[in-house]
Amino acid sequence: MPAHLKQFTLLIVLLLLAAGAKSAELTEAQALGLFEKGNNAYKAKDYAAAEQAYLELMNAGYRSKYLYYNLSNAAFKQGKTGMAILNLERAKSLDPLDEDINFNLRMVYAHTVDKIEPLPLLFHERWWRSLLTRLDPDRWAWFSVIAAWMACIAGVAYLFAPRVTLKRNAFFLLCGTVALSLALILMTVASRSSFGGNDAAVILSSEAVAKSSPESKSTTLFILHEGTKVELEESVQEWTKVRIANGNVGWIESRLMERI
Repeated sequence: MPAHLKQFTLLIVLLLLAAGAKSAELTEAQALGLFEKGNNAYKAKDYAAAEQAYLELMNAGYRSKYLYYNLSNAAFKQGKTGMAILNLERAKSLDPLDEDINFNLRMVYAHTVDKIEPLPLLFHERWWRSLLTRLDPDRWAWFSVIAAWMACIAGVAYLFAPRVTLKRNAFFLLCGTVALSLALILMTVASRSSFGGNDAAVILSSEAVAKSSPESKSTTLFILHEGTKVELEESVQEWTKVRIANGNVGWIESRLMERI
């Protein structure tokens, strides 16, 4: 796993850290100080101190792919495979096409115990997923905005066209751009759903036993290990129903995993 950290200038770091903050409890100077403290600790090979500094930023409300990326490196260096994968998945949800993030994810997943073969996809499912992953959600959103503006321009042209021919052409253009805008909005929503991690979690314990029902005395179905990613389906008290890549479903204690 690459040991380099994401390094940035003062202004860029602050903007990137503050961009996702909901209720930051730190001043910009304090946030930058913690970020640099974590980076310096990592360079000094004090990975526990680096992790602590990054976690303080997260606990204060800061969110960015760079923070998650650096935190994952610090966790991995301490042998915390689950925490490394969790934070790389969080970073990926913010920038799905980042090459460093995806490379590190492949490398860290290679260190996990569970090698689960995913269910094979049908041709149309493979085609749809390939189309979605050509661009990240933000780029799909930008194209939908551009198409919407084109539809507005076409609408104005239709309303004020002086001749019937121009009005007819503007009407066809309006219909086409509205349809394109709606299609791109659909792509944006589908892309965010595909890349997002809100309905997924990562196993953080060394072992997690999946049961047939949300109670400890029920039948054991399978056992998962640290770093395995699961889809979340429903929760009952301290239990969560999960689905793994091969389609198997079971109930696992919620405390053994953390939501992406």
